[in-house]
Amino acid sequence: MNHEFDEFIEALRQELQHYGELLALINQQQEHLMRRDADAVLTSVGRIHAQGACVQAARARRAECLLNLALSLSIPPDGLVGTLLPVLPPQRRPQVQALVDENNRLLMKIQQRGRQNHLLLAHSIEHMSRLIQTLTGVGRGMVYDEGGGVLAPGARQGLYEAVG
Repeated sequence: MNHEFDEFIEALRQELQHYGELLALINQQQEHLMRRDADAVLTSVGRIHAQGACVQAARARRAECLLNLALSLSIPPDGLVGTLLPVLPPQRRPQVQALVDENNRLLMKIQQRGRQNHLLLAHSIEHMSRLIQTLTGVGRGMVYDEGGGVLAPGARQGLYEAVG
């Protein structure tokens, strides 16, 4: 059981480390969004996706270690730390609980920041779309000819005709 327990603790620590790195990248992306640094935002997306893959691998490893620990303790594996906690030696429980709590806290922060970044991006896209529609008149819909075909862009009103 000691080996499986140590592996499980290490897996929880690795997961925590990857969550921390992901949160740092998401926070950095938010800074880029606030500065309206499009190139940095684009670069951050790739880094966030790569770190997300690391998080998934760490979660899978933690689940595997949890299963191995449950089997070593002759407990039916259900994938829940809460099921395992009461049968662990009392001196080991606080360490497991602290790591699980910290992982959950970071995960909630990641979700919150991710939603904030998504809203900031959506807001920026909405404003840019309105600007483009204002400048090009694209928002007025398609113009069709007598045969039902879409008129070529050149057949529409000129860009500066509205200015007058």
